[in-house]
Amino acid sequence: MVILVLEVEMHFIDDLKHFSMAQAEKIGNRTFAILNAKRKHAFDSNAFGLLLVDGLSVAEENVAASL
Repeated sequence: MVILVLEVEMHFIDDLKHFSMAQAEKIGNRTFAILNAKRKHAFDSNAFGLLLVDGLSVAEENVAASL
């Protein structure tokens, strides 16, 4: 039997045109802290992330590279 534990943490980033590395670092740190508090081994070998960025923003490459 396989037990699947799914933890989800979402962040909405507005003003993608002015998204910065400092904002990316804050989001990354906050996400890590929240998920780690929920489950101590949140970032084991079975963890993955999913990033959805609106292509009409014309900033998806910058956002993805920053995160």
